[in-house]
Amino acid sequence: MDGNNSAKRVMSAGTEDTASFDSNYFLSRDYVDRFKDEVKRRAQVKMKESRPVDNVDASDTESLSEDDDAPWIVDSASPGDACDGQEKATPCTKRWKASAAEHEKTALNIYYQTGVFACACRHSFIVKATEMIRSGELAKYPLAVANHLLETADDDRNKAIGYDIGCAFTSTVNSSPLVGPLAHEHGLTFAVNAFHGYAHNRLCQLSNHPLYKDGFGLEDLETLERIFSSSNNVARTIRYASQFHWKQALDLFFMQWDEEKYAELSKFLFNNYKQALQILKDFTPEVNRMKTLLGLEDDDIKKWAHEEHKFLLDLKDEPEERVLESAYVEALIMREKADAKWQKVSMDFVATEGHNVQDEAKTRRLETARRHAMHEMAFALHAVEDLELKLKLNETWTPKHPKYEETLAYMRKRQFHRALDKVQQLVVQRLFELSKANIAGMGYKLRTHIGKAMKTRGKAIRTALEFDLLRNSYSHEDISRKPWTVQVNREVAAKYFKILRAQDEITGFLRRKYNLRTFVGPGLMIYIMYAYVRYKHCLASMAGCFPVGGLALELPWKTRTPALMAQTSCIQAS
Repeated sequence: MDGNNSAKRVMSAGTEDTASFDSNYFLSRDYVDRFKDEVKRRAQVKMKESRPVDNVDASDTESLSEDDDAPWIVDSASPGDACDGQEKATPCTKRWKASAAEHEKTALNIYYQTGVFACACRHSFIVKATEMIRSGELAKYPLAVANHLLETADDDRNKAIGYDIGCAFTSTVNSSPLVGPLAHEHGLTFAVNAFHGYAHNRLCQLSNHPLYKDGFGLEDLETLERIFSSSNNVARTIRYASQFHWKQALDLFFMQWDEEKYAELSKFLFNNYKQALQILKDFTPEVNRMKTLLGLEDDDIKKWAHEEHKFLLDLKDEPEERVLESAYVEALIMREKADAKWQKVSMDFVATEGHNVQDEAKTRRLETARRHAMHEMAFALHAVEDLELKLKLNETWTPKHPKYEETLAYMRKRQFHRALDKVQQLVVQRLFELSKANIAGMGYKLRTHIGKAMKTRGKAIRTALEFDLLRNSYSHEDISRKPWTVQVNREVAAKYFKILRAQDEITGFLRRKYNLRTFVGPGLMIYIMYAYVRYKHCLASMAGCFPVGGLALELPWKTRTPALMAQTSCIQAS
């Protein structure tokens, strides 16, 4: 699913025409508005001044040197967009908002319909669409579409939707009281589109790109881009249309599009099947040769992706063990200080003579200080005991303990380590993303798309740090010898995952082929002949009394019959 802002309609156009057009493709505005309060917009303020590194979370590393291109400040009570369901904006979200900002800069107040948000299945059939009313791509549009899909879906689990910001929209769906429970019930997952996915950072790709997700086959999830590319020819004709004719024109386009895709359905499936077979033929020998040469198993290649993901994730967030160890040493230091304070206050309390009235105030102060010191001591002891349980320690660390000394040294350089981890994560991700642009056979358009995204994200590491710096003793882990960092291994892994997706495609094709054979099997010709006789009888009876109705019946017959025959021929050939 995706939004398209080309199909705008000027607000002042066609105001005399009050008719409304009922379309089976469009969800009603009332249905969509049920989701308008599911997500509130996150308040955004443009900040040009620099921020200290230690005040920025690791997940926000790419914003350290990038300009936040969002030029508007919005009310946090207004409806949010597809990404505002996240607790904290990610770099993928910020880039998506920055590109959306170009649309927001236009004079939207002259338009009523500012575009359409649509959903299509993998066979290119239009499923549902919504009008975008005087707004950009708000969260209510994809939420409404997703909710409708789940309400009308069968009982099978493992539903999946591709969305160019699917990584962030997952959080939006999970936080929605209306859509979240349905999504969990049906096992709904989201992925980023294959083309747009390469503009996301490497950590996001490993989690959300269809190449690394089981069951997606060879689907690129870019169907809506092809649909909108064709519908843009209609958009220029409806800019000044009435509301009735605006929706009617799009409805007719969707209907014609579906008719064309229905006629090509079997051919589409068969071509995907042949493409999958070609991938297996081309890549399997090479992957098998490398597996034999390097002594690899399938699980080893799959493990590379998991190791890379874990490495990048650990750099994004400080390792939990490090956090606990640092907290434990801090608790030990706090306990030592609390103990010293308790000892001092106790000695002062014992040494005080309280035999006269003048010393009563001093005694009360000492008693209060003693009570506070006792509470601090108890709190410190509880913190130490709790962290020892979490770290599963058999003995309490002393200042001479090797781990105590190591952790204390780490704490003194903690800010430096976190800054280094941020830089290392950025550099490693960019190197792997750049390697994608150099793969043989990469199309010019995709190469350019990746290059532009890399240029934007390169601002975050334009400090000219060399990658060799990250191999020294300050780094948590030397990854230079890891198998998943070797370029040859990475290309083999990419081909291996391509093989897996091709196998998914073949499995899906055989299942769909069986379903199509059931529908267009030997009984199809009998069905066509029976329908032909029935149609002829109806057309003859309507010719005299209602000729227009007869033409309306004859048109579907003339278009569907050749399509059914084409489906039969293609299925029999496969």
